[in-house]
Amino acid sequence: MGEQVVRWRGAAFDGRVERRRLPGAWSGALVLPLMDMFAALMAPALAAWALTPDAALLHGWLLRAGYSVATGLGLLLAGQYRFAEARAPLTHVSGLVRAVAIAHGGVWLGLNLWGVGAARALLTPRLGLVHALSALALILAARVLVSFWWRHEPTAAPGAAAVLVSSAPCPAGALARLHDLTGQRLAYGLVGGAASCAGLRLLPDIAALEGLIRAKRVDEVVFFAAREDAAGQAQHDALLARLAEQPILLRFAVDTLHRADDVLITGAGLHLVTALERPLPMQAAAIKRTMDVLVGGLALLALAPVMAVIALLLCGSGPVLFRQRRVGANGAMFDVLKFRTMSQGGRSKIVRQAQEGDQRVTRLGRWLRRSSLDELPQLFNVLRGDMALVGPRPHAPGTAVGDFTFEQATRLYGARHRIKPGMTGLAQVRGLRGPTRTRADVAARVAADLDYIAQWSPWLDVMILLRTLPAVIVGRNAC
Repeated sequence: MGEQVVRWRGAAFDGRVERRRLPGAWSGALVLPLMDMFAALMAPALAAWALTPDAALLHGWLLRAGYSVATGLGLLLAGQYRFAEARAPLTHVSGLVRAVAIAHGGVWLGLNLWGVGAARALLTPRLGLVHALSALALILAARVLVSFWWRHEPTAAPGAAAVLVSSAPCPAGALARLHDLTGQRLAYGLVGGAASCAGLRLLPDIAALEGLIRAKRVDEVVFFAAREDAAGQAQHDALLARLAEQPILLRFAVDTLHRADDVLITGAGLHLVTALERPLPMQAAAIKRTMDVLVGGLALLALAPVMAVIALLLCGSGPVLFRQRRVGANGAMFDVLKFRTMSQGGRSKIVRQAQEGDQRVTRLGRWLRRSSLDELPQLFNVLRGDMALVGPRPHAPGTAVGDFTFEQATRLYGARHRIKPGMTGLAQVRGLRGPTRTRADVAARVAADLDYIAQWSPWLDVMILLRTLPAVIVGRNAC
C-alpha cells in the first residue's frame, strides 16, 4: 500500500540529524518558564522606573524571587505552558492576563497576611497596577521572542508539532487560517513540487514524516488540497491509509464556502474535519494498563488449574503452545500465545483462517476453540504488555480471505493498530466472531474496532468483559 503513495519533494532534511537534536526540546521546554520568572524578577524594577526611582516595589531579592516563583506557578495553573498557548502568546493574551493577575493577587495576599513591611507599596492601587502591567509586558515580550525562536527551530520546541501535507503550495491566507485552527502547532510541511511553504520546515518524503512520528516530534497531520484537485485528494487518501496505524491525529482541511475564487487565498472557508482521532492519551493508557495488570494477574491465578489440565492433555501429541507473529500496537510485531488446536500448519506466507469443518483442527482443538479456552495463554501476552484484555483482536499479517487479504479489504484496516490488541473486543461481543468470508465482514470488524478506540472508557472495558462470558458460553460463530 505504501508504494501507491507519490513521493514528495522539498528542502533537504536529515531524519538522523532530527533525532540527534531531540535533547534540544528539553532545553526549549525549560526556556519558557525561566524567561517568565526572569521577567517577573525584573518587573518591580521596571515599575519603579516608570513611576519614580523612590517607589521601589518588593524590596530585597528574596521577596522578588518569591514573586518570580509565584508568577511561574500562576502561569502553570492557568495552563499557559500548554503547547498552543506557549507557541502563540498573542492569541492567548487573555489567559496570560488571568495568570499574571492570579500571581500578583497571591503575592499581595501573602505579604498582607504575613505582615511584610514591603506590602505597603503593593497595597497602593496605583503602584500595584503598574507593577502588574510591567510584569505582563515583560512576560509577553519574552514569550513572543521564545515563540519566534520555536517557529524557526521546531526541534527546540517542547511537545509534538503538526505537519501540513499539501499537493501544491498553500496560499498565505489559507496557511494563516490553518495555523489558527491547529493552535499555532504547524511546524513542518510535506508539499508537492519544489515550492516552499512560509514558516514551515519542509520534509523531503513520507519516510521523513514517519521518522518524526516515531521520534514523537509529530502527533498531528493536516491534509490540504483544493476541492478541484482530484489527484491531490487521491494522494492524501493513500497517505491516510499508510499513516492509519500511527498514534496521531489525522485531519482534513475542508473548504466549506467555496463560493468565490479567493476563498482559498483568504482561508475564510477552511475548517478541519477529523479523519482519525488520536488514540488513548497518557492518563487513559495508564488506567487501562493498570486494569490489565490487576485483572489479568487475578485471572491468571484463578485459571491456572484449568490451563494446567489443558497442557497435560496436549503434551502427549506435540507442542502445548502455538506461537504466531501478529500485528500489535502501531504496527509492531509480537508472538501471540495460544494452546495448540491444529495438527498441522503450513509454512506459506499467506495465513488461512480456520473454517467450519477445517480438517487441520483436532478433536480437542475444536472444543478448545468453541469454548475459547485456547486463548487463555494470551494472559501472558497481556502481563508482558504485548496485548490488553480488551481491544481489537490481533491478526497475522497477510491473513487471506478468498482472493484478498485483510489489509486489502478496507483502506483503514491499519487504523485498528492504533492501540494494543485485546483478548476480546467490541467486535466479539457484537457477534462478529469466527471466520470472515467477505470484504464486508472485515469492514464491519474494523468499524467496531474504530468505535471502541473512539469511545474508550474504563466502564466500556468492564462492560465488554462482562458481555464476553455469555458470548463465549453461547459459542456463536466459533470454530
